[in-house]
Amino acid sequence: MARLGSEWADMGATPRAESWRGMRSLRADPPGLAVGDRKATFVMALEQAEQLFIAAENTGPAARPLPLFYGLSQAGRALLATKVPGDPWRPRSHGIGEVRGGVAAPTVADFEVEPKKFGAFPMVAQALSSSGLRGPTRLGDLWTLLPDTSRFEIPKSGPHRLLNVVADSYRTDGTIEVELSGLPPHLGVPRSPDDDPSGVRSDWGEEEARVRDFLSHYPSLTGLRFATGGGQPIGFVPMSGGTARVTALWSEGPEGPRTTGEVTRLVATSYAGYDMAYPCLDGGDRPLHPLTVWWAVLFGLSVLARYEPETWGRAIDVNGSREAVALEYILEAALDSVPELLYRVFTGDA
Repeated sequence: MARLGSEWADMGATPRAESWRGMRSLRADPPGLAVGDRKATFVMALEQAEQLFIAAENTGPAARPLPLFYGLSQAGRALLATKVPGDPWRPRSHGIGEVRGGVAAPTVADFEVEPKKFGAFPMVAQALSSSGLRGPTRLGDLWTLLPDTSRFEIPKSGPHRLLNVVADSYRTDGTIEVELSGLPPHLGVPRSPDDDPSGVRSDWGEEEARVRDFLSHYPSLTGLRFATGGGQPIGFVPMSGGTARVTALWSEGPEGPRTTGEVTRLVATSYAGYDMAYPCLDGGDRPLHPLTVWWAVLFGLSVLARYEPETWGRAIDVNGSREAVALEYILEAALDSVPELLYRVFTGDA
């Protein structure tokens, strides 16, 4: 699918009209298992999803979470019709709920959602080969797992990070270099401008251990290794903006990917013009898929807007809430980012 975005604010994402047009083109001959009753579900659920997203375009922040979540929920039903073999493939519940503790969350970032054993959320996560959530999870801890949020971060956002992936060069030993950026700089050892980056230091091993431990939470990166180590520097480089990068290697192998593009598709998820590595949040061996993150975030925002309108009204008041602009922005970004992700999933270009 062509990336047609051209403005600073759209991150290079395909405009929403193009994404929906692409999905409309699938309805006459749906992908995967969507035949018979499944085709009927696929067609109507996608029509409902598109209409709900159009309604969201014409709705302000006070109510926009509602059509956005229910639009994504209907698109999820279309997705399950194409991917889930056998029965049941029709979810009868959301599969995710709010954490009820009797005390209202003081901020949107502190509002917690939790997965259920059955229902749409775990079914969609399974269909996407995605990690789920281990248990109660703050919206603030999911916020940083949507690339759109980097422009307007919500106060009290969590520690999880996305890693930008660039596989762009070969080495003479037959490996492919993969640059990972977005790591927290505190993983590194203290440096000064006069340090020799290749000099012998007793704490390089500590830096390597911290970086390896951090990357162990990214299942798609388990095939990567460092060119050096064992007491030598691994090439961890602090960057401006409070992040760091490191270059790892992918060994091609007789059965492995042979091009930089194949490596990128193996270890990263394409998102609005970027290739990102996602962590796992449920202790399993699968990375999160961004649609899973959007599902949980939009569900949480819709619950607040629907059942706690006073709390939601305070949160989106730009004159009094530090969260307001971030919330406005993410609800606008969803209008483009979610349809593009859906189209890529339906066409296998994820």
